Amino acid sequence: MKTVRIDFAGPKSEDMARRFFSYLVDGGLEDQLIEALSEKGVTLEINDSNATDLAVLFQCREATMVIREAKNKLVSLKGVKK
Repeated sequence: MKTVRIDFAGPKSEDMARRFFSYLVDGGLEDQLIEALSEKGVTLEINDSNATDLAVLFQCREATMVIREAKNKLVSLKGVKK
């Protein structure tokens, strides 16, 4: 496991750090990062996050595993009535 650290400094840095965390987890930045960083055979997803500590855990996964899980979810949803 490797860690990347991002620090905010200066006026209102705590507010800016919280806004960044929110944008990362709920505001669409996660999707942009996944698209930009994923490559053939490997993708990533947010596995866990902690709003109090402003911490995010990204899980790197083999792309074939992700595809298999998506197919399993689709199969299990076929029997669900709308």
